[in-house]
Amino acid sequence: MEENRHLGWWVAGVIVVLIAAAFLVYYLRYTPIGTGDYGILPPSDTTQSIEADLNSTDLSNLDKELSDIDKELAQ
Repeated sequence: MEENRHLGWWVAGVIVVLIAAAFLVYYLRYTPIGTGDYGILPPSDTTQSIEADLNSTDLSNLDKELSDIDKELAQ
C-alpha cells in the first residue's frame, strides 16, 4: 500500500514535468522573437534615409544639456 502511494507521487510528478515541457515547447515555437516593430528604427536603411535622419536631428541645445549634466555631476 505504501509503495503505491510513492508510485502515485512519481507518476504525478512526471505528468507535471511533461505538461510544463509541452507548454515551454509551444511557447518557444510559436512566439516570434525579435520581430516586433518598436518604432525606433528608420523605415529604410539606405544611405539617403540615414543622412536625412541625421540632418533632421536637432543638436542646437546639446552644449547646454552637456553643461547641465556637468553641473549635476559636480554636486
